[in-house]
Amino acid sequence: VTAAEALQYKHNPDFNGDIQEGIGLHQATQKNGRRWPASKAYLHPAMKIFDAPAREECTAARPRSSTPLAALVLLNDPSYVEAARALAERIMKQETDDSARFQELFASALGRTITEAEQEVLASLLKNHESYYSNHLEDAKKLLSVGNYPRDEKLDPAEHAAWTSVCRAVINMHEFVTRY
Repeated sequence: VTAAEALQYKHNPDFNGDIQEGIGLHQATQKNGRRWPASKAYLHPAMKIFDAPAREECTAARPRSSTPLAALVLLNDPSYVEAARALAERIMKQETDDSARFQELFASALGRTITEAEQEVLASLLKNHESYYSNHLEDAKKLLSVGNYPRDEKLDPAEHAAWTSVCRAVINMHEFVTRY
């Protein structure tokens, strides 16, 4: 346990100052039969980018912010890439028609139907990415290897990677991130 981690325990009323080397952070928080989730003591770096408040104090309302870094996190963070890949896989298994897949994607991610203009833009994105990944199968497999969620090997990798890109675009929409 590092010194920085040890400092986080000072707010724990049952902490007696005894942190042994080699004890994991989770185990060290199990003192006196009480569970003190240490993960709540730290603000995840992605949440800091989204201007989340620190966890030392309660916050009634969070400030609204939209930063380019937040867009980069939504597009490139492995957690969001894996979520997009899993969503794409589910949609590809549920629906066979692209139009129905777009409708299901918007219903699942945004809770509404897709407009014609949005469908045209996403269909163009899908077509471009299918073309790219068909010619660059190694790139498709690299994208589909992100995360721990097991990939269905029966799905075409180029099509799955293209739909993953479409899902990443939808996850990056302001409407997905912001609750109205």
